[in-house]
Amino acid sequence: MPPHPTTARTALQGVGAIGADLDLTLIDTRAATAHALHAVNDRCGEAIDVEAFVARLGPPIRQELARWVPADRIPRDVTVFRECFVTEGIDHLESLPGALDLVAAVAA
Repeated sequence: MPPHPTTARTALQGVGAIGADLDLTLIDTRAATAHALHAVNDRCGEAIDVEAFVARLGPPIRQELARWVPADRIPRDVTVFRECFVTEGIDHLESLPGALDLVAAVAA
């Protein structure tokens, strides 16, 4: 068995093609999601348990909001969440360990 590569660059040397799962698993969205959910609470008067919501990240936003708000308010809350996530929450995104090395190696 070859030695375990210590960096993404080492792992990619001599590789003709690579694949990566780009469904945002290269970034940690928890802080950005929490920021956007706090905005929904503040701007829409909701009482979403942000910590519990973020701990369950994965289900679609509408499905998860249904645990906390009435169905008729979900479209508005989704709109506020998405707007806040991309305008303010994006500053709270964190790359996962090794993600920046992978991107740099691919770019090189």
